[in-house]
Amino acid sequence: ELNEKATTGALNSHGYIFGLGFASGYLQIFNSFSFYNDHVLEGHHSSITSISFSRDTNYLISGDKNGLFLIHKITIQEDDNHEPIFSHQFECGIKELNYHKKIHNEAYILLNNGKLYVFNQSNLDFKPIEGKFNAVCWANLTLSLITAYSTSCSIISIPDMNIILT
Repeated sequence: ELNEKATTGALNSHGYIFGLGFASGYLQIFNSFSFYNDHVLEGHHSSITSISFSRDTNYLISGDKNGLFLIHKITIQEDDNHEPIFSHQFECGIKELNYHKKIHNEAYILLNNGKLYVFNQSNLDFKPIEGKFNAVCWANLTLSLITAYSTSCSIISIPDMNIILT
């Protein structure tokens, strides 16, 4: 039994897998109906700040306070390797990350220094978004981000990186 502070959590889009990240860097996924501990995912060594499941639940992305970004393949076999399939080190801690719930393989990553990136998992590409940001969320059904800094708010179209509305 794990007796430490949970720092982040996420539920997959179907509601049957729950993930928890902990201050030690420990990352666990559970069956959300029974809370059976399905897997411990490896790779982090500092406090996990954000996790997100892909739309199809095949992947889990995670970020930590030291800026380590990981992708894990989610499988149900007990003997599978639980090492990350991709890693990237950012210049500072990750504040938040989130897969798009409708569009496959797109995620945003917001760093503690206000920098924002859009990540395309298909080609493992990080696109920086101009500006400094405090908060971000996906716009519903489109590939656009709603961003905020101080008292301003913008909607940014991702394919062309144009600001649609400020």
